[in-house]
Amino acid sequence: RVVGAGTTGASLYVQLWEANGDTASAFGDEGFVSVDFHEQLSTAGSDVASSELIPLTFGLVQAHPDGGLLVGGQYGDFDQPWVVAKLLADGSPDPAFGREGRAVATNMLWAWSFSQLGSGLKQILVMEDRALILLGQHRNGPDHVWDRVLRFGPDGVRDEDYGRTWVKLDWSGQTEVEQSVSVILDAGQGRVLAAGTKDNNVRLVRLDADAGIDATFGDGGEALLLIEGMWTTVGSARFEGEWVVVQGTLTPASGGGEPVVFVTRFSVDGVLDTSYGDGGVE
Repeated sequence: RVVGAGTTGASLYVQLWEANGDTASAFGDEGFVSVDFHEQLSTAGSDVASSELIPLTFGLVQAHPDGGLLVGGQYGDFDQPWVVAKLLADGSPDPAFGREGRAVATNMLWAWSFSQLGSGLKQILVMEDRALILLGQHRNGPDHVWDRVLRFGPDGVRDEDYGRTWVKLDWSGQTEVEQSVSVILDAGQGRVLAAGTKDNNVRLVRLDADAGIDATFGDGGEALLLIEGMWTTVGSARFEGEWVVVQGTLTPASGGGEPVVFVTRFSVDGVLDTSYGDGGVE
């Protein structure tokens, strides 16, 4: 099947087609589902619900491993709640998730528009226990950007204690898009592995079940691949047995030359495999 999604006014929408291009008529209203969050926002006490409608910024749509779809986004500019809906295979909201299939995260403090960063809600990670970890960026003033993770239980109820210390991961004062987390993985036992860049070096961080930095991982809680003279972008990460394989691109910082793809790997405990490729890079 092929899925399309976006925003219309203050609602998220999903359109579904069969592989042959026909409308998936059994999904929603002839393949179309619109999801509004204002009732949920009002219940959660968000200023957005009582103010003039502020259009949603679309985040992403993805399949849920148990069937159906997850669709998420965020309101902007101020308070900027993150929202996620869980749809069943027929497009109806999952009544066992959140409030009528919808969940919201409000009270984001001084959250500036995600559009300033060109990113926003970047990933929804479905954990083994079916809890949801949301990864996105928070802007607290013009020069302070953080990646933040939030947790919703399998029932769509937000874990208010998870990530409450603003999981900076840690790019405070860095406004470049490259200084960010690219992907998060389920590391088991409620832990999350975050892969991205820091000062143009590949960086892995493991969060414990409460979203604190796991100091037993790597060197004091982080694993680094130091790369000099390059702009580094991490595109993906995955587990392969006892290894974490990271792939991305390297571009000469001097501005000359084309980007090249790199692959590196670390042990699941955060040790760079220097025997892999040339000093750990292939």
